[in-house]
Amino acid sequence: MAESTAEFRRIDFEKLNLKEKEDALGAGSSGIVRAGEYNGHPVAIKYPSPQILMHYKNKLYELYDEVMKEVSAMVGADHSNLAKVYGVCLAKGDAAKKYGVMIVMELCSGGSLRTFLEKMQPTPEMPLPESQRNQLIRHICKAVNYLHTVKGIIHRDLKPENVLLSEMHDAKVTDFGRARQQESLGTEYYTAPEAFRQRTEAGDISYESDIWSLGGIISEILGGPMPFQEYSKFQIHDLVERQKKKPFVPDFPFAPHAKAVIEKCFEYNLKKRPSALEILDLLKIPYEIVSPAQEPSIKTPPSSPQPQIKYTDIFDAVKDGNEQSAKMLIEKEGKDILDKRDDSSFKYTPFHRAALKGHVGIMLVMYESKPDVLQQTDEDGSNALHWAAEFGHFAVVNKLMEWDSKLIDARTKYGMTPFMHAAQHGYVDVMKAVYAKGGENLLTQKNNFRWTALHGAAFYGHSAAVSQLLEWGGGALLDIKNNKGETPWDLVENKPDIREIMEKYNPACGPCCVIM
Repeated sequence: MAESTAEFRRIDFEKLNLKEKEDALGAGSSGIVRAGEYNGHPVAIKYPSPQILMHYKNKLYELYDEVMKEVSAMVGADHSNLAKVYGVCLAKGDAAKKYGVMIVMELCSGGSLRTFLEKMQPTPEMPLPESQRNQLIRHICKAVNYLHTVKGIIHRDLKPENVLLSEMHDAKVTDFGRARQQESLGTEYYTAPEAFRQRTEAGDISYESDIWSLGGIISEILGGPMPFQEYSKFQIHDLVERQKKKPFVPDFPFAPHAKAVIEKCFEYNLKKRPSALEILDLLKIPYEIVSPAQEPSIKTPPSSPQPQIKYTDIFDAVKDGNEQSAKMLIEKEGKDILDKRDDSSFKYTPFHRAALKGHVGIMLVMYESKPDVLQQTDEDGSNALHWAAEFGHFAVVNKLMEWDSKLIDARTKYGMTPFMHAAQHGYVDVMKAVYAKGGENLLTQKNNFRWTALHGAAFYGHSAAVSQLLEWGGGALLDIKNNKGETPWDLVENKPDIREIMEKYNPACGPCCVIM
């Protein structure tokens, strides 16, 4: 497309062609991204989620103003590793109720970095090719450096989901327009300590806050786990803010110096964190690609020695995502090693731990060795699908349901199903996957306290999950009472945004309304 981001404009709705029948490129609590065309050119079109539109119903121009604030930072940014924004479109007629205000931006057909990493499943022992991982890190660091030093922008929400890939896997950072919105302070797994403090008081958000997030992204590209992957979003605040915990960073055999560099990004003293360009230098990744003519000749290395078992404990192999070690330990000690229990209060098996960590590859190794690992439960009666759903591991959830769809109906000792876990933690993508298999019966299932999935989503304030559940089940879900006689409406007395979503499905609801 010929226009640069500097040529930002208001786009006529009639010139847009949104490809509704194709799968969304991305979806979250704030917006949905789909492929489309503008004047015959392929573009990505981002529009608000249903709950955002509900909040701004009959106030479309206020939404337009808010979107303009979001894109204001993006408009003047022109860098090859930032996703370009071409303009904003105000939907018309009946489409206004469905799309509201749309941001028209560069189409990145390679999907998000998160999707790519879930597909490739890199580990420290089986990393991405050097040229590929260096390219990803180089591009992201260059984009962050541009935002910090040229535009004076703090991104505030750096994460793999906000890094898009072109067809040739060039990385392009997006959603940096949220930097102007003070309430947007990142995703818990990648949030710096000072950003947590600003949620409740005047904090000291700075460029260095992005570096903490950048460290987590780089660790994942090199094959490390997602920061605080084994903890829920509700635990991370306490771990980072009060306990001063840092994300786990594994050793990287192919780059022994990388661990120390990433750990510098997680320094609690902001002054000790490196800049984006310093990270490239410390990782020994050149700022620009060296052309083949400039590259020194390199002798072919000797053939690799036969693989050795790195770990003696299956749980250590699972924690590190080491498929080769897990397979060799099973071959050496027999498949019954998969019945071992760890020392935690839940008494997890290795298969449970792999589900918690989101390691599809290791789970496949275990399942092929011992298919009945699917039936294993912990002390609370949770199976692997319960834990994968609770932690939002979409790929793991799909794989487990492929192996045994009956896992969907399994209950913990508290009567919780995997679908309830996903709703309670707000993982809409996981909810959709399970719902596609389990159907509408999931909506009215109750746990031992007679809570439905909607009770859990509403109580924990997950507006996107609430909106999706009501879209599936309608207002009848609002009439279901728990063992205390409380409906989902009763549980959100202090959550006006969620009540506003609910009112669409039960017009009688209001400040003085009592749902029977």
